[in-house]
Amino acid sequence: MIKIKKIIRCFWPLLLGIAICIGFQIIVNPSELPLNQTVVSDMIAQMVVEEKRQMDYMLYILKLRCSQIVLLLVFKFIKKEKPGNFLWLWIVGMGIGVGAYYFVRAYRILGLLLYVGFLFPHIFLYLFAYYKYAEIDYLGQFKRAEVTGKKRNVTQIIKIFAVVIIGIISEFYVNPYLVNFLGKIIYIKNYKI
Repeated sequence: MIKIKKIIRCFWPLLLGIAICIGFQIIVNPSELPLNQTVVSDMIAQMVVEEKRQMDYMLYILKLRCSQIVLLLVFKFIKKEKPGNFLWLWIVGMGIGVGAYYFVRAYRILGLLLYVGFLFPHIFLYLFAYYKYAEIDYLGQFKRAEVTGKKRNVTQIIKIFAVVIIGIISEFYVNPYLVNFLGKIIYIKNYKI
């Protein structure tokens, strides 16, 4: 029970961003179908094809993830960790909310499966890294014995960066093939209907 409270306390801005975004989409355009098959197939094609596009995709991932890390570090440097964490998670939540709404509206339950494919496995690694970062910050406020030493903090931060790097690698190597596989399943299912 304590772990669930910790997770909710840590990730409530993410959940708030998702809820606000989906609620706004439902209120503003309830009948509009934002995505169609050509949009999704173009996204899949850009992720999986030739070498130049793969390099563009890798540069896009590095630019996106490194800018998020820089944002968090800037807020940490100016001693505004809490607003920085809130802002980062809220923005991520808004993005997840937009994607979830679009994919579910376009493909119903299969769209949810495809969208999880778009997020898996890297989003869970990034959120785990954020959770460990927030845990260090939270424990550091109370000067617990296990986080008082600088050596302990440095090893924790190295672990967090390692998880982020694994997330970037998995987003580049694992995610496109998973999305391609799920996309084929969804297209076959749609053609049968």
